[in-house]
Parts: sequence; structure tokens; C-alpha cells
Amino acid sequence: MRSLGMSNSTRVTDKAQATISEDLCEKYDREPGDEVIWIDTEEGIMMKRCTQNGGRGILLRNDSPQERRQEVADKLIKRVRDR
Repeated sequence: MRSLGMSNSTRVTDKAQATISEDLCEKYDREPGDEVIWIDTEEGIMMKRCTQNGGRGILLRNDSPQERRQEVADKLIKRVRDR
């Protein structure tokens, strides 16, 4: 098992929530509102930032204007809701 540079402890709440220490948030550039994914590994639980660009470029080119991106997103949301 590899050694981690920092060690902090927190308590898990009755709602299964835990707080990430300020030191670790700063080190890994986490900010309030960031979405993370929890991964079950043989060594324990690993947390990673959830990226929103995994499918970028599939529907629109990367250099498409934000207005066009929003238009496409709104149409997709409507189609999903209509189904």
C-alpha cells in the first residue's frame, strides 16, 4: 500500500457524509460544489473529481460557441423529458 503525504481524520455523519479537510481540498484543488466520484477499490475508497468533459466533442466541436452548446443541451433535455 502506498503512503499518503497527509493524514487527516473526520467522522462520517448519520447521513453517510464526511468532510474533506481544508489542507486536502487545497492540495487537490477541490472547491465547494465540486462533484466527485467515490470508487470502491481493494485498498479502500478512492475519491476522484467527476469531470464533465468526458464526452466533449461528440455532439459539437470543442470550439463551438457557448450559445450553441446551450441550445444543443436544451434540445437534448427536452427530448429526454418527452420520452
